[in-house]
Amino acid sequence: MSNTIQSIKEAYLNAYAEQKKVEESIKKEAEKAHAASLRYQKLSAKKMGEYHKLSSKSYRSVTLHWTDALVLPILREVDKRTGLNFYEMTKERGMACFGLRAECPVFAINENNETIASLVFTPGPDGAVYIDSGETTGDYQPGSIGDMNGFGNVVEEVTSIEVIIENLCRRCPELAESIRKHQ
Repeated sequence: MSNTIQSIKEAYLNAYAEQKKVEESIKKEAEKAHAASLRYQKLSAKKMGEYHKLSSKSYRSVTLHWTDALVLPILREVDKRTGLNFYEMTKERGMACFGLRAECPVFAINENNETIASLVFTPGPDGAVYIDSGETTGDYQPGSIGDMNGFGNVVEEVTSIEVIIENLCRRCPELAESIRKHQ
């Protein structure tokens, strides 16, 4: 019987040794595959970084903001026709958009650096620009999200510089005479 046990043990040890060889071979192949995947992962990460950098650069270089492309040229023309200082003040201090309407308030100042007039622009579809009329619809409760974001404000589409001038004369009657004289 000892011969039988001995032959069973030898068969087991031979099979075990063969299994270890196969495991080592598979392990080496797995390590090669892992090393290759790390190389590709590094290359992929590098390429992804290049993609994000170029994508970001492309976005920054071609993004045209409505305030720069529409509001500033409008303000320049308003200044010429009214003598009010919207454009220079806005160029100097910049513009910002606020709220869900992306409203952009701009201010005119006098020689004492005091605000004498304001306009609130909002963008519309297809290059349309609107200004607040100074009136509200009353559709939104005071302090509601709609009210805080100006959704109850009555707006006028800016179809000409005259629309803005009329708006200013109506809302700032104390400036109306000087605006009309400047034209």
